[in-house]
Parts: sequence; C-alpha cells; structure tokens
Amino acid sequence: MTSVLVIDIGNTSISAGLYRGGRIVRSCRLAQKDSTPAGRAALLKKLLRWRSASGTVIASVVPRVNEEWAGAAFAAGGGPRRRLRRGYR
Repeated sequence: MTSVLVIDIGNTSISAGLYRGGRIVRSCRLAQKDSTPAGRAALLKKLLRWRSASGTVIASVVPRVNEEWAGAAFAAGGGPRRRLRRGYR
C-alpha cells in the first residue's frame, strides 16, 4: 500500500504525518524554533522509519521555509512533489 508524507507548516509548529489507506497512520510535531536541518531530518526519519513514501504534500503559511522542508522530505524518502498554487482544483 502506498503512503504519502503530509506536512503542515504553521507559524509556531510543524505537524507531519504519514497518510496511508485513507487515514493518518503516524504523526508527530516539531516547534518552529526547532526547525533546523537536523530537527527536520529527525522528524522525517521518525515518521518514515527508513521507508519511502510515494509523494509529499506540504501545506504552509510560512513560504520562506517551504523549499527547506521540500528538500528535507525528498532526501528522507518522501518521494516526488508537485507544486499546487492557489485556485488549484
């Protein structure tokens, strides 16, 4: 069964989860202040447990960190990403 890495980037914290079979099967949080390269890598490794996902979805209200998270997700095995813009249907 395929999994999708989902990341929600807020102003004060980041929530991430692994979505499989129509539900979140694993999740965790990271404070925005701890969102360093090492913090991102640790969070994603914990979620993926050295497995890969078929893709990554990132929802964010902090655009300046989007590329950092996208790169970290890809490096951790989060699979390819597709950028969706406002108004996408």
